Amino acid sequence: MQSNEKLLTTAEASERLGLGRSTLEKLRCSGKGPKFHKLAYAVRYAESDLAAWLKDRQRSSTSQNKFVPLSRANT
Repeated sequence: MQSNEKLLTTAEASERLGLGRSTLEKLRCSGKGPKFHKLAYAVRYAESDLAAWLKDRQRSSTSQNKFVPLSRANT
């Protein structure tokens, strides 16, 4: 994270990723979501961590890796 980078709330991060807020929360709880910062009771996401998480999921073929539906991400 860069020192001047904006930290996003869960709502802002979910909007940026195009995911529902509850989906992002489930991914966070299962350890399968983007890296996050825990500041007391607040959860924040660095824009660079969201970009890295998305880049890690980039594929050029559906057969490249086995697909795991988001609904099963917490198992």
